[in-house]
Amino acid sequence: MLRKVIDRLSSLTTKKGFVPIILLLFTLLAFAPLIPFLGFYWDAWPYLWQYHVFGPSGYPAFVASDRPYSAFIFQILTYLFGTRAIYYHIFTLLCRWLSGWAFWWILQQVWSRNRTLNIYAAILFILYPGFLQQPIALPYCHHFSHMALFLFSVGAMLAALCDRKRSWLYTVLALIAQLNIFSLEYFASLEFIRPFLMWFMLRDEIPDTKQRLKKAMRLWAPYLVLLAFFYYWRIFLFSFPTYEPKMLNELSQDFSTGIFNLMLQALKDLLTVTYGAYKNIFLFPKVSEVGYFAAYGYWGILCISLIITSFILIAVEAKEDRGRTQRDPKQGIAVFVTGLLSLLFAGVIFWITKLSVRIEFAWDRLTLAYMFGMALLIASLVFWLLRPKHLRIAFTASLVSLTIAFHFLNAMAFKHDWDTFKDFFWQLSWRVPDLKENTIIMTTLFPLKYYSDNSLTAPLNWMYDPESKDDTLSYMFYFSDVRLKVGRLTALEKDLPVEQWYRSFSFSGNSTDTVVIRYDPPGCLQVLDVRYANAGIIPNLTDLEAAQIPLSNLDRIITSSLDEKHPPIEIVGEEIEHGWCYYFEKADLARQTADWDVVLTLKDEADAAGFSPRNPSEWLPFFEAYLQTEQWDKAVDLIHASLAVDDKYTPGILFTWDRVMSERHLEPPGEILALIASLRN
Repeated sequence: MLRKVIDRLSSLTTKKGFVPIILLLFTLLAFAPLIPFLGFYWDAWPYLWQYHVFGPSGYPAFVASDRPYSAFIFQILTYLFGTRAIYYHIFTLLCRWLSGWAFWWILQQVWSRNRTLNIYAAILFILYPGFLQQPIALPYCHHFSHMALFLFSVGAMLAALCDRKRSWLYTVLALIAQLNIFSLEYFASLEFIRPFLMWFMLRDEIPDTKQRLKKAMRLWAPYLVLLAFFYYWRIFLFSFPTYEPKMLNELSQDFSTGIFNLMLQALKDLLTVTYGAYKNIFLFPKVSEVGYFAAYGYWGILCISLIITSFILIAVEAKEDRGRTQRDPKQGIAVFVTGLLSLLFAGVIFWITKLSVRIEFAWDRLTLAYMFGMALLIASLVFWLLRPKHLRIAFTASLVSLTIAFHFLNAMAFKHDWDTFKDFFWQLSWRVPDLKENTIIMTTLFPLKYYSDNSLTAPLNWMYDPESKDDTLSYMFYFSDVRLKVGRLTALEKDLPVEQWYRSFSFSGNSTDTVVIRYDPPGCLQVLDVRYANAGIIPNLTDLEAAQIPLSNLDRIITSSLDEKHPPIEIVGEEIEHGWCYYFEKADLARQTADWDVVLTLKDEADAAGFSPRNPSEWLPFFEAYLQTEQWDKAVDLIHASLAVDDKYTPGILFTWDRVMSERHLEPPGEILALIASLRN
């Protein structure tokens, strides 16, 4: 049975569509399983906010500061997809697949006698594990579409050498596709691999080295002219609005030190995109850390991928064994050399600007340019070091399946962040029905990994100012640690002007108009302030969290809005299920307005539903309601419930008790007085 399956697969390997289909299969295995459960992340939100306010026509102004010719891709995609996340994820996945197809097309033209190695390389290219931001679909639609254009341009350039009849057409298409560098500069230095590919491709046609060099340079000339114009535009006309050529400045000041630092950074980055990118695929998940679904899903994907990859590689190798594909060892060396050169060329543009690659959010985006060289390098080493076919298949199948499972686990982290994002904004809408304009929401140590405060500013404005039609932001989200570091906040003091720009949008406010929050899941969102939730009440606050609290101004919260705000339902979906945090947020809001009947009603509803807090400090609105309404027995019960978890919540109980007693001058019974006295000792 297995023999028949392998024979059938083997017979298909030479079919025209076989390689594109298996590349699509690997792309789907690695990146498609969780697409329905992913949302928008990081820079996607500011891009969406721009679309919401101005529509597709607003993108030229939005991207004018750094990539003015990138507007067209966002105009097209937002016009087609609007705010539906799944379409951006599918588009980015397809662009990654098309990039892999174009990459294989290049290899087949240059090293046609190494078809099996080319297939291995194309699979490794598709699955490269150094880039971890595939789920950040909307921004990376730009990157992957331009990667596909760059690789198509190279492939069409090579096709012009083979197809004399349509050479002019391929050349025109290649030059048009090469224009992508004006929109995205990531592959600008990798452009220098073109003449080397032509050099290797012309080896059989022109054995003479000098003649081959002349022809390769002549054929490269139109692409070099376009590349030179790009660099002239970027350096002298557009200048450097974001990343400056710091390495060139360093070399001009102290050449020997500059060269040493350049070599050091190059070695470090090359180690990162090789060893650093692949070491993480050998970190296996634990149920205690990622949960049952992620852990068992990982092993399921791993097993399925291992079986599929093994069958495909066995079939591909079987076809070569039958003598229909003869591998050229010299071409294998050429593949290795091209891989090394590609890695070096890919890094030049980042080394000049002193941008160091890291396999972590968000700096792993720089690895995109290294995918070309990495795939060639690993594939050539596999064929050189693992000559026995069974070893090569076993190693590559294991590597591929581990990489696919790793991508699943990575996507699970994004899914978790999206779920946490939705929980946060629904909780914020419950606690803060509306906000006065020009308010800052401030926090630190925020639990969302794939969002910045700039990212969160967009949905914050979407929730509280959904009808905005200008470039003024009514609200700003601030991570205080970040803003103090970059100087947007000079100090955590009141009455300081706050001016913030993000591309074509701007915010103008004052530090006095701030609401400080804390969000530490599975605990609920808490609005911090000096009266109800200060450093004496909430345990384990950091010094920075405590220092923010005096800025918190609860008067900025509109507690009785006729039009209660909510996050954009067309993006985040319908309101999440009401759990404990719903009752806590509504009770905390009612405590702010001293509506004790509402607080007590919410407590009864939460009890009836069987809800209770993970964090005992969330009992405090209900504890205060019992004190205010003189329900002493129930107040005692909540004290015992809190202390049963941890006595570190004792200061919050005492602080709330002392404040209520000083304000109301109540006469509580002896039992609770004795309990309070025991807590002080």
